[in-house]
Amino acid sequence: MSRPLEILVVDDSALIRKLIREELQAAGYRVSEAANGFEALARAAEPPSPDLITLDIDMPGLGGFETFRKLQEDHYRRFFTHVEDARIPIIFVTANDTLSIRQKGFALGAADFITKPFGKGDLKAAVEAILKPPQPMAGLTALVVDDSDTARNIVAENLRREGLQVSEAEDGQAACEILADREWVMDIVVTDLVMPRMDGINLCQEIRKHEAMEDAPVIFLTALADQKELLKIFASGGTDYLVKPFFKEEFLARVNVHLERTLLTRKLRKSIVELKHVHLENEKQQKLEGALGMAATICHELNQPLQKISGYSELLKNLGSSERKENLYADNILRAVEEMGNLTRKLMTLTQYRTRKYPGGESLLNLDTQDPSGS
Repeated sequence: MSRPLEILVVDDSALIRKLIREELQAAGYRVSEAANGFEALARAAEPPSPDLITLDIDMPGLGGFETFRKLQEDHYRRFFTHVEDARIPIIFVTANDTLSIRQKGFALGAADFITKPFGKGDLKAAVEAILKPPQPMAGLTALVVDDSDTARNIVAENLRREGLQVSEAEDGQAACEILADREWVMDIVVTDLVMPRMDGINLCQEIRKHEAMEDAPVIFLTALADQKELLKIFASGGTDYLVKPFFKEEFLARVNVHLERTLLTRKLRKSIVELKHVHLENEKQQKLEGALGMAATICHELNQPLQKISGYSELLKNLGSSERKENLYADNILRAVEEMGNLTRKLMTLTQYRTRKYPGGESLLNLDTQDPSGS
């Protein structure tokens, strides 16, 4: 049986710690507490190591950002071997939730932000999104392109938490190399606008040259809100854009909307192909049934002429001696009539058909079997 997940709650307010502890314990997590940054560092070095930390920003002595930096040092990371890359996910819990604060926190590597006062269930939802992610887009692929390691890592990590398989590139040229290796198959591309070697505009134009990616969303991240630049984005084939800095929630909402649209488009195209196939099969069925009906009619009409030929051939035989050539001809005619009769009887009684491939790809009725069902 796996151990309960451990959460370390760090806040100088005893009331806030109590609220967080009660909510997370009710969800099945084991919770330990620290009243400041120094206590948090001491607790983080003790077993059991936390799986996640909620961290206040404004605390006396050692603040939240300073505590975060300390926890990234090798001295502390050696205690966190149970988590990926020995980096504990940290959620900042703060009343001072501004864009500049978030930008600073995410640059350090924060997993999320929660604003005080928080509502019931907010902490639980944020924690479970990290430790027990629903992954609605699991299995889809994403390419993140940015010459800033920090920005690229933040975007890539958020997409991974959504269940996507993420590749990373530092510029458009590197992105093209990755896409070429994958035969230009990628579900979504998130790219910076301004980059060395190849920028986002040229990358998007290159992407749209390939049929396999004609529906793939390309989302631009840009610090430029200039109208001319935005027009270039859409003219190049871009799907959407976000101006830096942006909220994680808005970014993920747009990603999900565009991926859902892409998946729906693919599903509709697949349905159209399947319907066309069914339509063609129905047309083929109707043509064959029509051919069988016509064949039955023709066979019925042939019966009387064949009977006359057979009758006249018998008369011809009876009129001459058995040694005359006319009798030999009459016998040949009777055998031919019998063969034609057998063929018309098969066609008349045929209720199911079996086809056989012939040179040239044609599928014709196979009447060589005695069983019309083909079994």
